[in-house]
Amino acid sequence: MNQYMKIRNQHCPNAKCKLYGQLEKNNIQIHSKKNKRFRCSLCYKTWSENFNEIYFCLKSSIELLNRAKTFLDLGLSVRQIARRIDVSPSTIQKWKLKF
Repeated sequence: MNQYMKIRNQHCPNAKCKLYGQLEKNNIQIHSKKNKRFRCSLCYKTWSENFNEIYFCLKSSIELLNRAKTFLDLGLSVRQIARRIDVSPSTIQKWKLKF
């Protein structure tokens, strides 16, 4: 996907900005190509391309998270899931809140 298409799909996430949530208002700029960050030219708020995704800022693999989500959907307890995928119960609890 080219840079223009990525910018078209972005909107300012700042609730105080006049153009909050509005697409294609020509206020979105590329802030960093390396880190895939954007910036609103009106309020100067910066954000990552995928800041609103479930997997954003998680250090575990996507496969591990998907396994935990499957176990949660099956109705297993947090401790049972933690034992099966070898992570702490507090980690499972944090993931559960994200899901």
